[in-house]
Amino acid sequence: MRIDELEKKQGEPTLLSNFGDVEYDGYNNVLRDAINSFAGIETIVEFQGSLLNIGIPANIINTTIFEVTGYDGVIAKWLYDSEDGKTKPVNIYVPFFPEQIKTLKIEEKQ
Repeated sequence: MRIDELEKKQGEPTLLSNFGDVEYDGYNNVLRDAINSFAGIETIVEFQGSLLNIGIPANIINTTIFEVTGYDGVIAKWLYDSEDGKTKPVNIYVPFFPEQIKTLKIEEKQ
């Protein structure tokens, strides 16, 4: 999705104002600065956070990432200290969309 398309979804041209003054510096210069600011990003999660910080709503970011990459969530790999004193890996599954979350009712056996 292009910046100008995102700004249309937002309703007003505010996204690039985080990177410069479009009227003074020119659209292409501000756009170049915006693109360069994302150059060091290595993961989708970092990219999402950066886009959220400039004011793009999460639903637009997540939908766009899904349309471009096919990813509908991320798996975060974490280490935790277990009760036995060992560090163990665990996967945390983070969906992009609320309809991906399911609630399970677990009944105890009697």
